[in-house]
Amino acid sequence: MGAKLEYVCQDCGYTAEVSGSYDAGFEVTTQTMYCRRCRELCDVLMGYRRRDENGEYRTIPLSNDTRAGGCPDCRGSDLVLWNNGDPCPRCSGTINQEGCVMLWD
Repeated sequence: MGAKLEYVCQDCGYTAEVSGSYDAGFEVTTQTMYCRRCRELCDVLMGYRRRDENGEYRTIPLSNDTRAGGCPDCRGSDLVLWNNGDPCPRCSGTINQEGCVMLWD
């Protein structure tokens, strides 16, 4: 089960609701990225989760799905990896996790 968490920059006040790293639900995997075009943190669709012949979950890349690997808002590809603990993508200030907003599957 994946989670959306609230992040708030203590310096510039920027807020975002994202997973904060690689995350996985029952069906899909995501990775938090910063879209330079939108100037927003977003969770980017990375692939589907499927069980292999050993019963272990594997991520199948979405190579032919136009939603995969791009910003969910602008569909752009000017993305930078961002993980919980990294500085604010807008001002390089301190960004803190404030709590869980929702669980998703």
